[in-house]
Amino acid sequence: MNSLKVAIVLPVYNVASYLRECLDSILAQEYKNFIVIAVNDGSTDGSREILELYAKKDSRIIVLDQENSGISSVRNRALELIEAMKDIDYVSFIDSDDTVDVRFLSRHISVLKSENADVSVCGYTQCEMGTRKKAKVFNHKKILSRKDFVNIIYRFSDWKRVHGDGGMVWKQVYRTSTIQGLRFIDDKFFVEDELYNIQVAKIAQKFVYIPENLYFYRSVPTSLTNQDTFLIKLMNGRRKCYELCQEFPLEQQLTILSAFIEAVILVLKAGHHVVDIKKYEKECQIAYKAGMLRGKTYRRFLSYCHFPRLIMLIFKVKIFFRKNMGLYD
Repeated sequence: MNSLKVAIVLPVYNVASYLRECLDSILAQEYKNFIVIAVNDGSTDGSREILELYAKKDSRIIVLDQENSGISSVRNRALELIEAMKDIDYVSFIDSDDTVDVRFLSRHISVLKSENADVSVCGYTQCEMGTRKKAKVFNHKKILSRKDFVNIIYRFSDWKRVHGDGGMVWKQVYRTSTIQGLRFIDDKFFVEDELYNIQVAKIAQKFVYIPENLYFYRSVPTSLTNQDTFLIKLMNGRRKCYELCQEFPLEQQLTILSAFIEAVILVLKAGHHVVDIKKYEKECQIAYKAGMLRGKTYRRFLSYCHFPRLIMLIFKVKIFFRKNMGLYD
């Protein structure tokens, strides 16, 4: 099994506090036939020096440097190198402030090989403020359909909700030939992982789920100063995901549409107008009748489509009172 070679893509930007722990967990893998393509995205905190130190100790670590350009640019640069190498069988994306179980690669590669699958997905554990909270995993290995994979991305399904960041690429391993030519879309949409996985879902033939928490995701507190910007990017990214999925069966389209409309409502609640959404009214009605769009969300969407000024006034009044009551800054 170790004859199959894995490339681990590691974006690095100002993570000196966590980088050693991340690299140590990668180098401790039971599965040994891998390389790490660490792309330093203009770090200024000593991360570059840490990478250089580890690269001198282990020839499997390749360090690339570039001016700060964002995570999509970093990953795309690594993918270009992987395709040029010609000898990489599988690709994994690991974030440089996270860690992985020693069996992360061995379990993924074992299942991918035995099932002849294009993509494997594992469970993960969210680590926050020194504590670990287990994500939902299932008690048996499950061959996934495209519908299942899309449901994982958007946390919906007949499995009930999948906990946490369903669309993130770091809990997956991809067959290199399957993702040949695929690239991450610009960071301006914020949901670059979801957009990438939607592209994967369009071409991959077989997905498999590993019911084990093999990835440890570090939830780092972030400032809410730009929360409105985040919500708008989230909404625009989800809109782009919906545009990309038009070749999917209707049910999968509606799953993605529902995620987009939920993001629209968040933007409206933040006091921002959203243009050009009335055109989704028919699809939203279908999603609501199919039980895929919550009634409260659907009613708010319809109200805004027909009475935008009134609904915005209501939301802005609520924001005013919440701020003055001190519920949030």
